[in-house]
Amino acid sequence: MYETSGRKPIEVGGSLWGKTEIESKSQTESVAQILHSTADNLAQIINKSLLSGRYPIDKVYLKVIKNDLKIIDTNIFNEVESLLTSDEFKYIDAFVNTIKHQKIVDHNWKVDSKRPFSQNAIQFKGFDYKGNTYPAMWSDEIIGPIRGKIIDLILNIGNSMNNYLRNIQ
Repeated sequence: MYETSGRKPIEVGGSLWGKTEIESKSQTESVAQILHSTADNLAQIINKSLLSGRYPIDKVYLKVIKNDLKIIDTNIFNEVESLLTSDEFKYIDAFVNTIKHQKIVDHNWKVDSKRPFSQNAIQFKGFDYKGNTYPAMWSDEIIGPIRGKIIDLILNIGNSMNNYLRNIQ
């Protein structure tokens, strides 16, 4: 049994434990998928606004259109490159494509005495994707710092687009 402040005790292996595990796993996977699709949506915006719809909608991904940005504005290109080459985005890209196309990324509900109790949760096991190995990752790392870093990088792209558009008027 684990007692959390202000909450019911959770029996290891009990029904509340199982429900909490499923909810935590689903919430983490949802955050990862939203982050990934936000980058895809941003690519669509860039295609329409800066590339005049050069690419058909089903071919628009940041990886595909980024080189066209070198000609338009190096700052936007650099910000897109920063997102695509960040360890955080590489992890999310591999994680989402693995769970979407290949299999579930295996996980454990873990209690680690080195972490505060409130941080004990789902830990997704390490996995391989396109020849790269990705480490085990706690759900709170994905929902917290990884999410925050990717959002900051996406905002940087948006800000560089705004600056470019402001200067061409």
